[in-house]
Amino acid sequence: MGVRRVDPGDATRPAVVHDDAGREHSADLVVAADGLRSTIRGAVWPEAVPRPTGQTAFRLIAAHDLAEGGESWGNGALVGLGPLPGARTYLYAVVPTAEVPRADHLPWLRARLAGWHDPIPSVLDAVEGPVLVHALEDLRPPRSWHHGRIALLGDAAHAMTPNLGQGAAQAFLDAVVLGEEATADPASLAAYEARRRPGAETVARRSRRAGEVALWRSPLAVAARNALVAALPAGIAAAGLDRLLGTPDTPRQEEMSSRARTSSSAPAAGSGGRCAPTSSAAGCPSGP
Repeated sequence: MGVRRVDPGDATRPAVVHDDAGREHSADLVVAADGLRSTIRGAVWPEAVPRPTGQTAFRLIAAHDLAEGGESWGNGALVGLGPLPGARTYLYAVVPTAEVPRADHLPWLRARLAGWHDPIPSVLDAVEGPVLVHALEDLRPPRSWHHGRIALLGDAAHAMTPNLGQGAAQAFLDAVVLGEEATADPASLAAYEARRRPGAETVARRSRRAGEVALWRSPLAVAARNALVAALPAGIAAAGLDRLLGTPDTPRQEEMSSRARTSSSAPAAGSGGRCAPTSSAAGCPSGP
């Protein structure tokens, strides 16, 4: 079923969703979780449109047995590797969109990354199946996340680049908070937005910035970036990631450690997995 339009409703009237078949569906709450190109968001917040980054991602699978993964930043490109079951490897690469040809993507990518460290060229030589090629975009923020009985959630509210690996995690946090705050009164959606919007949009901005830094070309800037990342202790990097990805309601790491010792509950989103750069990388695995 496709959505044709939505009457947002108000405190006295339900929202009404009009589908492509001409049917009407009344609702106390309409959750617009329909992605970067949200139909509902486009109708209510037309100024919130996809925003190009000027970068294109390649994603592929190779018949290559990889011991461990990582992400490498070079001069104007980044490459990530991850081991998969069955002696296979997942590879992603991001380059400036202006460089990407219209066709023959795999031969071009092999030539573009021919001088990179092992095992990147070997993985590219063992590619299985199609190569996925997508221009990376994020979202120009809407004026608000709610209107009447409509609430934006996930990519419809804050689509972000994949550089911090936080798109799905932020959507889960949205869902939890919306479930806690939403009531029969549509005014309750303001509390959902107040709790989630600042943190989610901060992550989105920093994710875009991380992608820009990873593709720096200036020799001086690249040298300074690589030296800084190489000198940064893993513990400091991890603590910084926790501060970046946490929300006002996310406990501090010390609290999480204490809770872990006294119960079997899992850590909150944003304070879990750690990553550290390999000797050939100037960053941590995140990945498009």
